Amino acid sequence: MSVGDIVFIDCVNSRRIISLGPYYLQASLAAAGYASEVVPVHEDREEEALEAILARRPAIVGFSVDISNVDQSARCAKFVRERCDALVIAGGPHVTLEKKQFLVDYPHYDALVIGEGEETMLDIVQTLERGEKIDSLQGLVVASKGMIRSNGERPLIQDLDSLAFPNYANIPFNGHIHPIITSRGCPWDCVFCCTKKLYSSRRWRARSPENVVAELFDIRDRGFTRVGIWDDAFNTDVKRAKAIFRLILEEGLDLQYSFPNGVRANCLDDELVSLMRRAGVVRIPFGVEDLDPDIAKGIGKNLKLSTLKEACELLHRYDYKTEAFMIVGLPGATPESTLRSLANLEYAGIDLARWYIAVPYTNTDLYRWVEANARMLPEEEYGTGTWSSNPPVLFETEDFKKAQRLHAFYYCNASSNNFLPLGGEVNRSKPMVALRILARVLYHRPDKLPRVLPWLVGAAINPMKHIFNEPFRRLDAAARARIERGVPSRPSPRTTNWVPTESLRAQP
Repeated sequence: MSVGDIVFIDCVNSRRIISLGPYYLQASLAAAGYASEVVPVHEDREEEALEAILARRPAIVGFSVDISNVDQSARCAKFVRERCDALVIAGGPHVTLEKKQFLVDYPHYDALVIGEGEETMLDIVQTLERGEKIDSLQGLVVASKGMIRSNGERPLIQDLDSLAFPNYANIPFNGHIHPIITSRGCPWDCVFCCTKKLYSSRRWRARSPENVVAELFDIRDRGFTRVGIWDDAFNTDVKRAKAIFRLILEEGLDLQYSFPNGVRANCLDDELVSLMRRAGVVRIPFGVEDLDPDIAKGIGKNLKLSTLKEACELLHRYDYKTEAFMIVGLPGATPESTLRSLANLEYAGIDLARWYIAVPYTNTDLYRWVEANARMLPEEEYGTGTWSSNPPVLFETEDFKKAQRLHAFYYCNASSNNFLPLGGEVNRSKPMVALRILARVLYHRPDKLPRVLPWLVGAAINPMKHIFNEPFRRLDAAARARIERGVPSRPSPRTTNWVPTESLRAQP
């Protein structure tokens, strides 16, 4: 195949910024000598972008699909299918979760790549190059002669160090933060998460510290200074995490790091946090989800309130602002349990919490729980995304109705100093967003008005620091010296005047 024959389309919209998967496919093909390109197609410029792609007469057009762009991708696939005879393929989380059903619902694709796509995509290209059919290739779901057939999943890639480094040339980087993935999978068993379904196991696989640092040098050499570590479970192996940051320090790699997907609070110790701080990590959020004792027992997170409190005290000693990711509406949740979860966040010492509304991804444990215990809402009630004025409430229960979930979403975010979701669509003008934030704070938490006013000023001046909690500033020499001597930069851990009741102290 000639250069330019293979195009991966990443459909981008207000609910979804980027997908990293196509860039790994591009890198794997390039390592084998095949040129391809990843093209982000924005929702408001679809037809123009697709016409430009079709003008190149591609042989293969691939789509990266998740729940936030499934309809947009299908619309684009239909556009391509009706105008050229290219092989149209889809892959990504939503495809892997739905498998054959996806091809039933969206028949404009010729084949689906299930699971990890690097080896499957290379197999497709080499098979077509030989003039053969791809119908029987492992890792595919194919439509052939009116039938939909699954050829089974490929084994997981064992040696992640063997994968080529992706080149994210076309990604609209958020604040010029370059992504990196140092591990795949997750060994934990959270009911709401689709990771174990995507990899058909709870196995966690990791790249070596040397391989990770080699890619970090590659990132630095391309002019970046900020790195987002996108792993689902980065610090599962604490020894490996320490080795990575120790090697960063030994090599004098002058970058700054954040964890957009968070880390495990129960996989931290003083040595690791010290290494992170000295190496330039500026943001360490925790995946918490729910802190009501009864709800936490049933979600598979396996995180105790006492453990989270200890982790917060540890981060405060190193001058970090503590942050948690929370979910409204997990199995068994009620308005009352959500308030208890919110109260326990303050007791644990969380400075900032980002609350989301539960999404039952296909074939997850949460999805099956919703089928048995809740009512799925019709599609027109889905809303337009977490950052919209009407975030998606996909199901409700008798104990926790849609209106109550929306109120909890706004109330908890305002209570936790996470004001941006109260502003509505992020593509609105800044004055409109600010006015909507003020209006919702006045409605849901009027006592937070003295807090939100300086936040709005700070967000306008330095959004990375005040909105995303990513200050990206290096420690001064005095702070570095304090850390190296083991002296906290604060005189004492964070304290609070709020004292929980005995019932709220109960451990999940």
